[in-house]
Amino acid sequence: MIGILAILSIGSTAATNPPRLCDRGTCEIAGIKLGISTDRDVERIFGRSPAANTPDHEGDRRCYVGADPNQTAIEFESWFGTIIRFRILKNRKLILSSCAKSALMANHIATNSGLKLGLEKEEVLAILGAPTKVEGSRLFYERSFERSLTSEERKRMDEVGGPPWKVKSINVIEHIKIFFVDTHVDSIDVTYNETD
Repeated sequence: MIGILAILSIGSTAATNPPRLCDRGTCEIAGIKLGISTDRDVERIFGRSPAANTPDHEGDRRCYVGADPNQTAIEFESWFGTIIRFRILKNRKLILSSCAKSALMANHIATNSGLKLGLEKEEVLAILGAPTKVEGSRLFYERSFERSLTSEERKRMDEVGGPPWKVKSINVIEHIKIFFVDTHVDSIDVTYNETD
């Protein structure tokens, strides 16, 4: 089942049922789009980085930092080679020895929607709207919806034999977690996950 989901998620596109967080460009950063881009894409854009296994699923993590230790870091997480999560944070929060230096890493790195470290709460609300949940200095956004299989996904399933059950749709979950220190964004965690 997991292998089939990996095949389905590569190159998939979501149908149009608003409001979707990723439709706003929040799930894309520096040319990497969650649910579509691969580990190879990350290394092509950011450079080679050692991959660390993720303990909770079949995936890898790669992180990148700038030359200045006070700059921003980004960590990408993949599932069967497809990027499903990224975190933007001050690199002091990551184990620096496992992060590769990348010229792309600077304090101004932002999602396509404009989310970046240092924003104030009002700026985040202007980009994402009202959060699903607020806990102290953290904003949580979650959207879940079903989407139909694309014709390309159906074709790939037929080619590999597909699962023993008939998958007609994919469940999509989008999570965004925004953490504030004082009044400014200190970390951003974005996940895009598809299951059958």
